[in-house]
Amino acid sequence: MDNDTTHAFIEAVKEGNLPLVTEMVARDPALVNARVEGGPSAALLATYYGHRDIADALIERGAQLDIFEASAMGQFRRVEALVEADPSVVNTYAPDGFFPLALAAFFGHEAIANYLLAKGADVHMAARNAQKVTALHAALAGPNPGIARTLVAHGADVNAKQESGFTALHAAAQNGDVALVQLLLDHGADVHVRLDDGKSPLDVALAHDRAEVVPLLSS
Repeated sequence: MDNDTTHAFIEAVKEGNLPLVTEMVARDPALVNARVEGGPSAALLATYYGHRDIADALIERGAQLDIFEASAMGQFRRVEALVEADPSVVNTYAPDGFFPLALAAFFGHEAIANYLLAKGADVHMAARNAQKVTALHAALAGPNPGIARTLVAHGADVNAKQESGFTALHAAAQNGDVALVQLLLDHGADVHVRLDDGKSPLDVALAHDRAEVVPLLSS
């Protein structure tokens, strides 16, 4: 596959154009493993863009998932096989700076997150990119808050800062999650911590009309 074909294929993946993606793969099966130069694979890119139908189509057509792709896409058996073959992969970084535990947490794959933790995933890792997210930040931005509770139980730093000074408490306040706000406070979250622009978790809660968490953040 030449560079022009790969570029066109990647654009089709980004746009969510499943018919074009499948047509191109039919013409050139090697495209299932195409990658953004210096970045994610087509399957992972589709997952990032919310085009799960395309990601599934690429897997069905033979895409070979690495630990990052498998963690993000909820492919437990593939994660298990990769970790059993090389346990060190649990704490590696993808070309875009993210890591398996954060990817599993962000996309809500609790069984994979639990497995990675059991296999020695470092709960303190932070992304090697501008976002600087930890797995805890990722979990709070995702669909499954239960993962955040598990990460805290495993010793995640509740005061770690991601891009713009955002902490787990800012995220829980923004989400209006009373139980998670209380959990974070119980584990030492700093109620006075501020974003780079000066906003506290209470300010964030008020800005998002999260009255239910205001008493906790005001006490």
